[in-house]
Amino acid sequence: MIKKLFKLGLAVAILLNYSCEKDNDLTEKENSQNFTNEMVKREFSGDSIVLQNPYSLSNMRKSLSIIKEKNPNSTFTELQDYKIEASHLYIKFKPRNEEDEYLLKADTTMFLFDYRLDCEYKDDYLDNRIPKNDSIPDYYTSVSINKQLPNVPFEVIDELYIPEQDIYFNDTNENEKYLITYQINNKTDLFNHLIFDAFINTGNEEEVLEEGSTQSQRWFFGKRWRPKGTIRIFDNVNGQKANGSFVRTGELVPLEGAQILMRQWFTIDNGITNANGYFSTGLVRGHARYIIQWERHNYSIRSGWFGQAELRGPKWKKRDWNLDIQGGKQEYYGTIHRGAHHYYYRNIGTLRRPPEKSFWRKQIKIAAYLTNNGTSYNAHYTQIIPGQPWPTITLKRYEDDTDAIIGTTIHELAHSTHARHAGMNHFIGSEGRMKETYAQTIEWQLTGNFYRERFPSYVFENNYQFRTPLNDPKYTSLMVDLIDNFNQRVVYNNSIYPVDRVNSYTIKQVEDKVMDTKTFYSFKNALFNGYSNPTENNLDELFNNW
Repeated sequence: MIKKLFKLGLAVAILLNYSCEKDNDLTEKENSQNFTNEMVKREFSGDSIVLQNPYSLSNMRKSLSIIKEKNPNSTFTELQDYKIEASHLYIKFKPRNEEDEYLLKADTTMFLFDYRLDCEYKDDYLDNRIPKNDSIPDYYTSVSINKQLPNVPFEVIDELYIPEQDIYFNDTNENEKYLITYQINNKTDLFNHLIFDAFINTGNEEEVLEEGSTQSQRWFFGKRWRPKGTIRIFDNVNGQKANGSFVRTGELVPLEGAQILMRQWFTIDNGITNANGYFSTGLVRGHARYIIQWERHNYSIRSGWFGQAELRGPKWKKRDWNLDIQGGKQEYYGTIHRGAHHYYYRNIGTLRRPPEKSFWRKQIKIAAYLTNNGTSYNAHYTQIIPGQPWPTITLKRYEDDTDAIIGTTIHELAHSTHARHAGMNHFIGSEGRMKETYAQTIEWQLTGNFYRERFPSYVFENNYQFRTPLNDPKYTSLMVDLIDNFNQRVVYNNSIYPVDRVNSYTIKQVEDKVMDTKTFYSFKNALFNGYSNPTENNLDELFNNW
């Protein structure tokens, strides 16, 4: 007996010390082991712990067998003939390149995670993972057994049966709560007991028990509920001025366009926050986890070089998620999202959008580093190498002013816009000051528009009006000078500032000619020959500043 107890204790110890990230290739045998609640404890040893899967086909079949054994004379005649077959597959996709990743993400009915769905992770572990050879991550999801999968390498981690998604149970009653008796008299009894037994066999009963349950009276969750809530984020630009400068005390504002996921093991639904920060998802039963995935169809924010940036929220039941994001990395990710979302999805007038994801153009990945080394360390990488796995944009503006982060995000995306619409060869062959001045101008225009919706007097970075030839020669105010009605030389009465007697060109006219020319000289001639402007005779004077 002592030897048996020792072996049993050793097996439990091995289970509790198993790390999800040390070996992602658990076999079906390992996944299908069943333990009683007393044996399975969610104790971390390392950075993660594998949870026993209640929805595995083998575990669900075991639960059905127990139910049948306890009900040999059930009045529910369908019980003894009822069989369970796999309804879903738990899959790990292994994309080889950006083309494979595109094929995966082109299917908006699949929600992808770059970590296992049957694990719990310690705080910050996922954000601090070290990539394997700077490669594209593996992606985990669950799919219907009959779903046609994209042509991307994958492996099946486990076969699943998910009763909540079986049409056989569509007509079950939704009780406020349900008492577990193991007496099966109808389809509703079978549905509730099947899920309950599967969860209790795998040590997950806390997820399905209602409050007030005791050892003798165990109440199972009943009605489905709709996860919803409102998300706000801190913005330190409030439009007030003191002595000509903004007082950045800030306020909480609605977070628009964020993707909120609701995950209950392998069942996942989503909602997008509206202009008021409100979201709702589909109906779920029992506990489920709220997640903000900082990603939309055209762009993905990474936690550094590798790994999807996420905010893993609470695991709740019948509770709204009303969240205020203030400070730290999540405010940083959310602010970058606000800049990218504005450029991609909101009204930007006649300006061109950044490249949209397609088979030939990869999703824009934005590497958000938790450091601030100044604007010169932010970078845009041209998409020269097809299928390159690394991010397109690197941002290092952590804890900077909100409008500076939004502006820099727009600036780097503007380079992608330039390369996409002018053509890669044209972009690469353009003067550095053409590239940077165009990106500066889009940054100035869109960030200004973004804030003037709330603060009509807002001006983005006054130093755009102060720029002189003594600054970095690539970053000029030339294209802003073509648009605005602000003559630096006169206003500041200083010869170091440019003479700017040009105005009233539109942002569209400027952008159109940027896409057609590579140098300041050809850009100037294109403006003069292409448009009629009352200040065009001053173009030579303005361009001579640079």
